[in-house]
Amino acid sequence: MSNSRPCAFDPIIAGTAPAHMVLEDTDVVAFLDARPVFPGHTLVVPRSHYSTVAELPDGLPGRLWEAGARIAAAQRVALDAAGTFFGLNDVISQSVPHVHLHVVPRRARDGLRGFFWPRQRYVDDDQAAAVAAAIRRALRPTADRPAPGAPPSHPATAPATAATTTASAATTTAAAATTAAATTTAAATSAAAACPPMAARSPVVVRDARPDDAAAVAAILSGGSIDDGEDPGDPTAYRAAIEATSSGPGAVLTAELAGEVVGVCQLLLFRHIQHRGGRCAEIESMHVAREHRGGGIGSALLSAAVERARAAGCYRVQLTSNKVRADAHRFYQRHGFVASHEGFKLYF
Repeated sequence: MSNSRPCAFDPIIAGTAPAHMVLEDTDVVAFLDARPVFPGHTLVVPRSHYSTVAELPDGLPGRLWEAGARIAAAQRVALDAAGTFFGLNDVISQSVPHVHLHVVPRRARDGLRGFFWPRQRYVDDDQAAAVAAAIRRALRPTADRPAPGAPPSHPATAPATAATTTASAATTTAAAATTAAATTTAAATSAAAACPPMAARSPVVVRDARPDDAAAVAAILSGGSIDDGEDPGDPTAYRAAIEATSSGPGAVLTAELAGEVVGVCQLLLFRHIQHRGGRCAEIESMHVAREHRGGGIGSALLSAAVERARAAGCYRVQLTSNKVRADAHRFYQRHGFVASHEGFKLYF
């Protein structure tokens, strides 16, 4: 279909206009929206120019959607998003005459209402580049995606109980008699084992990190990092950092669930030259293992760090958080922290 309006996406796809690319496949590309609803807002577009959905050849709509689904999953890993808004305007309200699917990371109470889209801009190009890189790193290869019709996987958080084992055996027996009934029972039993009720889960234990926690700490930090600065394959430096911190007034705190280290933060204590030389605390490297987020582990860690600072006689506890981690900012605000200062860093 002919369209008199110039297409802003064609030069990006051709490589003659700048954009922060997230995905480049044979017939589909994706890049950050320059004026995102939220950081990480991505546009998925066909490489060839098609103005409307009706023009798309057979198979291409499915590939657009598949790319969008992969990016949505990556946003949840890279940006701690809780959900996704998918949107596609066709002709009406279509700002660029090139088919494009919006993939917008969502969080509870993020302020998005209906079709009111308050746009914003990235702080600078470096912030946008960091967001795009984080999403690219979190993208699952197409080959790793579940097969069509496969049930979603749920990471096991606790071993199966004796009751579950008995139910599983009963399910196996039922399978010999009635296949359909057995399938249903097996699915329910599997789900119960993988996702036990909250009441059956072990309590979170916050304790000082030990040197032998280094490998688990390194893995958690690597899974939550938005850059390539971590090396979970070599825990030596992490072990040395735990020992050095523990030998002073500070601490590395870990959250343990059913004997597994699932969260970490570092508490630094120092004398402030201001406030009459008062004691001050700083929280760094607050991370929870990806598969355990949303279960109160971060709250337990943060509360323990704050109480440790209060017990040390600190008049203030402070922290910094990367500007792209909007969900983390809301988390800290819910726990009483106030975004009162701008943070600046100089890397060497």
